[in-house]
Amino acid sequence: MRILLLVNILLPDAAEYLKKDMSVRGGWLVAASQMLSKEHELAVITVMENSQYCEFLVNKVQYYVLPTKNINKYQQDLENYFQMIKLRFSPDIIHIYGTEFPHSLAFVNACGNDRVVVSLQGLVSIYERYYLAGLSKREIWNNITLRDIVCRDNLLLRQREFKKRGMFEEELLRKVKYVEGRTSWDKTHSLYINNKLKYFHCNRTLRDSFYLSKKWQYVTCEKHSIFLSQCATALKGCHYVLMALPFILKEFPDCKLYVTNTLDLTRGKLKNRLLMNGYFLYLRKLIKTLKLEQNVIFTGMLDEKEMCKMYLKSNVFVCPSSIENSPNSVGEAQILGVPCIASYVGGNMDMITDGVTGFLYRFEEVEMLAFKICDTFRLENKISVISKQEIEVAEKRHDISVNYNKMMLIYNQVLND
Repeated sequence: MRILLLVNILLPDAAEYLKKDMSVRGGWLVAASQMLSKEHELAVITVMENSQYCEFLVNKVQYYVLPTKNINKYQQDLENYFQMIKLRFSPDIIHIYGTEFPHSLAFVNACGNDRVVVSLQGLVSIYERYYLAGLSKREIWNNITLRDIVCRDNLLLRQREFKKRGMFEEELLRKVKYVEGRTSWDKTHSLYINNKLKYFHCNRTLRDSFYLSKKWQYVTCEKHSIFLSQCATALKGCHYVLMALPFILKEFPDCKLYVTNTLDLTRGKLKNRLLMNGYFLYLRKLIKTLKLEQNVIFTGMLDEKEMCKMYLKSNVFVCPSSIENSPNSVGEAQILGVPCIASYVGGNMDMITDGVTGFLYRFEEVEMLAFKICDTFRLENKISVISKQEIEVAEKRHDISVNYNKMMLIYNQVLND
């Protein structure tokens, strides 16, 4: 089968070929492309800002990199590229990963919806509602930075951008016939946008290291430590974890919060101040106001293996987002057996059964988050029961061969429909 993928990131082989930095996002795309290229003829299209058109073959995968001025805006120039690539590669099936960016709609406008499957990642038309994650306009304007002014960028403008992108997303979903998703949340919202869609369910495959790694053990973790896998935007909810920390520190004064981020927000270096956006400034002020400088550690960005080590080191992993579909971070933590606490939003409820395979709480209730974390710390060795149940459900959900075979079944159903 000849399969054409349209993805939002530069996959590792392509990044290495072009001598570009590799993205730490989109691990499922790497896993999917590796599996497909073993048995099928595969081509991958990536749309990139500040690039030139190029095509190359690496490890039996044909790559096409298309230039765009702004990935967040509809670029009609891309339509000619898509038509050319489809004609040249002549795919049997086209798989568009993600509805979040307008180039997905541009492909369908240029090439039609025949034999096209669209994977639902996040739905920006819905995410837009929760983008500010409880922050007021006053809090946002009070934390505008020099970087925000120069780049014309702040949380309110980004929310407005999500709304615009959401309009393209809805148009895309009204034009296609087949979507693939993973949760009751993405199924509900996609079918409300277009009730004629044929919806297929298929779980994600994780990055290799998470299948090969040893499992989490209470005896070897850093006691009373919390891991947060990102804090890049307000909707990821880092500010709520910071607000919960003072409650936790009353009972566990040695508690440490580890957060992956490019900037260390506990330090006031000139470089940090120049690169800091408004949300990061807000987090920095929170840390100072709540006197958390000794309890919050920013790890820098971590690669796949470093992420594994960080999960295993942690006493608990928290996913505090104001909205999610099916966060890979929860799947990664669960398959390692790390005790998980997640906000009761989006598709998280499909991944965690409260008190069985992790713990759930309402995302803005910092007292409940603090209670759940403290309760997990108190369980000590008894948490191993939750850990084993997490591993069991995650290994089933993220089974490589099951997910691959399911995707093949979806492709064949589309071709024979």
